[in-house]
Amino acid sequence: MRHRCSVTWLVFPLLVLASRPAPGVETVTHPYQGITYITRIETSPRAEVMHIVEVDLTAPGVRFQMTPAGGARDTVRQTTLDYLNQSRAEVAINAHFFVPFPTSDATANVVGLAASNGNVYSGFEPQPVAAGFVDQSYAIVPYAPALNIDAANHAGIVHLDPGIADGKHVLEPVSLYSALSGSAQIVTSGVNSVPVYRDATHPDGLLTPNGTYSNSYSWYSLANARTVIGLTRDNETLVMFTVDKAGASLGMTPGEIANMLIADYGVYNALNLDGGGSTTMAMRDPITGLGSIVNVSADNPLGRSVGSNLAVFANPVPEPATIALLAAGILGLIATRKSREVLKGTRAVAGFLLAGAAALALPAPLQATSVTTHPFTGITRIDRTETSPRTEKMHIIEVDLTAPGISFAVTHQGGTRDTVRQTTLDFLKQEQAQVAVNAHFFVPFPSSDLNSGLVGLAASAGNVYSPFEPEPVGAGFPDQSYAILPYAPGLNIDASNHAAVVHRDAAYADNKHVLEPMTLFNAVSGCAQIVTDGKITVPTYNGAANGGLNPLNGYSDSNSWYNLVKSQTMIGLSQDQETLVIFTVDVAGGSQGMTAPEVAALLINDYGVDDAIELDNGGSTTLAMEDPATGVRSIVNYVSDQYPTGRIVGSSLAVFAQPIPEPATAALLAGGVLTLLASRKRKAS
Repeated sequence: MRHRCSVTWLVFPLLVLASRPAPGVETVTHPYQGITYITRIETSPRAEVMHIVEVDLTAPGVRFQMTPAGGARDTVRQTTLDYLNQSRAEVAINAHFFVPFPTSDATANVVGLAASNGNVYSGFEPQPVAAGFVDQSYAIVPYAPALNIDAANHAGIVHLDPGIADGKHVLEPVSLYSALSGSAQIVTSGVNSVPVYRDATHPDGLLTPNGTYSNSYSWYSLANARTVIGLTRDNETLVMFTVDKAGASLGMTPGEIANMLIADYGVYNALNLDGGGSTTMAMRDPITGLGSIVNVSADNPLGRSVGSNLAVFANPVPEPATIALLAAGILGLIATRKSREVLKGTRAVAGFLLAGAAALALPAPLQATSVTTHPFTGITRIDRTETSPRTEKMHIIEVDLTAPGISFAVTHQGGTRDTVRQTTLDFLKQEQAQVAVNAHFFVPFPSSDLNSGLVGLAASAGNVYSPFEPEPVGAGFPDQSYAILPYAPGLNIDASNHAAVVHRDAAYADNKHVLEPMTLFNAVSGCAQIVTDGKITVPTYNGAANGGLNPLNGYSDSNSWYNLVKSQTMIGLSQDQETLVIFTVDVAGGSQGMTAPEVAALLINDYGVDDAIELDNGGSTTLAMEDPATGVRSIVNYVSDQYPTGRIVGSSLAVFAQPIPEPATAALLAGGVLTLLASRKRKAS
């Protein structure tokens, strides 16, 4: 049995990120006008994670773009995510099969009909597509049908007109504009039409058997990652479908997909597109504006560089629609939880929330927003945008150190120095953690050497492998005392999650002991303590001998390194030391960065931080997180170096947390809505 929960994208994290969906669950969101995004999990006939996008072709602002012609062949290969970001689209999906493959050649011949903005640059093709290419007629139907979307969003399946030799004309009376082709039409007029192999029983079969594939063992019977595109009977809804064969998903056959699309999504005609490691769906988050892959690629975390992609453009959802969509989401949630039996008390809560929303008379979209979600037990995520003193996009993680299941890991000692450099995302994936953030400054930098010396105190699982350090940290390294305080304080979290800022005990020559009565277990260090006992303590240039910074490289009190507007990473603690606060702000992707004093003031005033340390920043600033709905781990901020993978840094801090129990979802939804409304009211006042 499937359960569908309908929510707006604005409250999407409160449901999708609140708990990992149980088997047989659909989570439905509406991130843009005319766009419905469905995440579906099934356990039969095997474990499956699917992503479906329904595009209303009649919605204002919806339009499409195929990869344009380019390079020495048909196109220049590109990942689906790169195409999404390059096009500034809202959704993108991989499209054509392509040759040669595998290859290091960056250009590709797409297989079958292709058109971009009216330019038909590839025609219907036989198998093999040309001399010297492999014969794929065991999988790809020669002259396979295509799907075309004209400039007015009229869409339909199109077929080769054999009367015209160039292979670029169709039987249907349409203008080719955005056209893509796959291996076969697997749904035709509402019927499963997966092709069969030509043999004595099937003389009209569209596929050619070879030594491996035949009607007794079809290429179409393989459970794999798949990408499928289809249309409803009225040709007014385009359906884009992916299923993974990675992570917790085991793939599907085209026949299984065809039956599902017909029965559950009203698909009347559909094509099987390139699949396997090519299967990729990418989407732009309507709140943060960041593009990311929403499925799990079977090829690599960034997705395969493919021959072509289809991009979808759409308008934001108008603010006045939020109340109505929110109502649908809450009522849908209630109905799901009680199997359509709505409890009076729960209905009353929903009514109260909606009445509150109406009473507040939500204004037009505010540029300053704060969206709070609770993806895991003890973890609060806040995505915040401000326009003063400049445009800022911030991400804040609050970790309840008393919550069950919370634990930490710091990059382990390794290599010929302190650590082996690694991106924060790779560390998150390696540790199978829920959250990770970059930590120490490191040397040498810049360098192609993957071994790094961390600057300052570092401990991982009780192994103290880097001490408090002077500046410079050693002979041959640059003096960074204009930015990094000698023997700068660290932040330690012991095995019982007792946390505190710690300071060097100068009585010990090894500089691996602290004044505070606690055991070093997981410890990180930065350049300075910028919040101390609830006050801003950004260091001044009164000289290292006096406990301050040295005026070097043009920096001084009148031109402080700490007053540079840039990406920042901070970590801090509340006064009771029971909440750890992780903070990042970007200087990319529409965000202009902040100074250290600005961050310190914000942490004190808005998040109750009593002590905080500034960690490595700039291009190192990275916050990565697991999606509790899909298990996909990705970067949540907009990194300013090596986008979208992030810089290879010296160390990262990982946070482990447990899923939120399913019964808590409704309460979290209510709390999130009230938080949002309260935030908007504060901004308006």
